[in-house]
Amino acid sequence: MKKVTIIFTTLLVFSISTSAQWTELASGINARVAYFLDKNNGYADANGVIMKTTDGGVNWSSQTSAIMSGSNAIYFSDINTGFIVNDGGKILKTIDAGKNWTQMYSTQYSYTLRSVNFVSSTVGYVVGANGIILKTTDGGTNWSLLTSGTSSQLRSVYFTDSNTGYAVGSGGTILKTTNGGTNWSMLTSGVTNELFSVNFTSATIGYAVGSASIILKTTDGGTSWTSQTGDTSFEYDCVYFTTANTGFITGGSSFGVGTIIKTTDGGTNWTTNWTPTQANTVYTSLCFPDANTGYAAGRGAMLKYSSNNSTVVATESWYAIMDNNANNHWSLIFEKKSDGTVTTKGSWVYNFQGIISSDSNASGTVTINGTNVGFTINGIASETTFNTTSNYAFSTTGIANKGKASGTYTINFANSNWPSTLQGTFTSDRISGSGVTAEISGIDNATNDHQIAVYPIPAKDQFSVKGFTGTALMTISDINGKLLIAKQITTNEKISSDKLANGVYFITIKTNDCINNKQLIIQK
Repeated sequence: MKKVTIIFTTLLVFSISTSAQWTELASGINARVAYFLDKNNGYADANGVIMKTTDGGVNWSSQTSAIMSGSNAIYFSDINTGFIVNDGGKILKTIDAGKNWTQMYSTQYSYTLRSVNFVSSTVGYVVGANGIILKTTDGGTNWSLLTSGTSSQLRSVYFTDSNTGYAVGSGGTILKTTNGGTNWSMLTSGVTNELFSVNFTSATIGYAVGSASIILKTTDGGTSWTSQTGDTSFEYDCVYFTTANTGFITGGSSFGVGTIIKTTDGGTNWTTNWTPTQANTVYTSLCFPDANTGYAAGRGAMLKYSSNNSTVVATESWYAIMDNNANNHWSLIFEKKSDGTVTTKGSWVYNFQGIISSDSNASGTVTINGTNVGFTINGIASETTFNTTSNYAFSTTGIANKGKASGTYTINFANSNWPSTLQGTFTSDRISGSGVTAEISGIDNATNDHQIAVYPIPAKDQFSVKGFTGTALMTISDINGKLLIAKQITTNEKISSDKLANGVYFITIKTNDCINNKQLIIQK
C-alpha cells in the first residue's frame, strides 16, 4: 500500500532569487524584428511574413501583411493598433490585432524607414534614410514630413514625453526636439561612427549605441555625452533599459558572432549576458514588455529572457474536502508574487478501490476569473507506483469568498491500470493567509490569521494545542489516512497519547472560522 503524503503549510513571506537567462524559443522562429505588448502577446517579421504569438512565443501564426520588403521596426500603441516600417519606405497599420495590415504611407524614392515610436494613441514618429522624420497626430492615418535639418540616415527615435524626443543615426548624429518635432537641433555626440539605437530611462538620462563598440550616456538631457566601456570587438545594434539601472545591449562582430551585454549599475559596468552557441547569430532588436521578460530578434532563432526574481507578497493556505469524504482531499498554498503572477503548490489525496493515491507535487499557475474570487488551478505531477511510472493531471475550478470555496476537480491518470479519470466536487476552507484569491485586485501583505500550534514536538505521554479560543474539533489520522481519534478540545488542554505508538500523525483542528492542519510526532 502506498503511503499518503500531505503537505501541511505554515505562512511564509520570502524572496525567490533565480538566475535570469536567455534561451532560444522552442518554436525556432527566426525573426528580423519583434515587438511584444506583454509577456504573452507579440509580433515578429520572419522573412517578410508577419507572425503573431499569444503564448509568449511557444506558437506562432502568420498574418496578412503584404510587406514585400523586410520590416525594420514593429510597434503597437494598444492591443489592437500596430505599425510596421520597412526597407521599401512603407508604413503599415493594423486595427484588428494583426489580422489585417493596410499601407498608410510610402516615402518618395522608397527611402528606407528604420524606427517608429508613439507618445500617445494618436501621436507618433517614424525616422529613416536621408534624414526623414515623419509625424502623425491622428493615430497613423496621415503622416507629415518634418524638417530634420540633416541628410544623415536616422536609425532610431525615442520620445521621453509628448514634446521631447531624440533621433540618432550615421556620422554620430544625435537630434533633439523639445516642441513635438517642429524643430530639431543637432547635439554633440563626440563620435563620428554610426549610432543605431537610443533609449532613455528618464527625462535627463539616456543611452545611445553604435558601431566601433560605441556606448554613450547622457545625464543632462543630451547636452553632453560620455563614453562607456563595452567589448571592443563588437558593434552595438540595440540598447534597452528595463529599470533606471538595468539595461541590455545587443551586438555582433564582423565575423557574425553575436553578443548581449548587461548592466545593473546604470552603465558603469557591462558584463556578457549571453553568448551564441552557433555561428551567424546576431541580434539587432530588443523588446522587454516587463522587467522580467524580454525578447531578442535578428539573425538566428529568437531568444527569450526570463527572470523569476520576485517576492511573495500574499499567501493563502487552503484545505479542501473532495466529495464530502475526509479521505479525499487536497491541501494547497496560493502565492501571489510582486510581478502579479499567482501560483499554487501542494498535495492531493484520493481513495479509490481501497487504495489511497497521493501526490505532494500538484502545482501550477492560477488563473483568476473576474476581479475578486473566481479561480482555476492546473497541476501536473508524476511519481513511481508499483514499479510503474504514473502521470497525473490535476485540475480544479471554483469560487472563493470570505475564506470559503467550492467547485469541481478532475484527476486524469495515464496509467491504464488505474481509472483514467476521476471527477467530483469539493468544498474548501482557507486555513491561513489573506490577499490571493479574495483580494486578487490588489497586492496585500501576507498576514497570519491563525497561530494554532501543537506542542511539544516531539511529544511523549501527552501534548496540547494552542492558538484558538473556545473549543475545537480535533481529529488525528495515521500516515495512511486512517482516522484514529476525534474529540472536542480546548486550547492548551493536555491530551493523552497513550493510544498512539511512536511515529508521525496528522492532526486537523477545526474551529468556527478555520481548519488548520498540523503534524504530530510521538516519541516515547
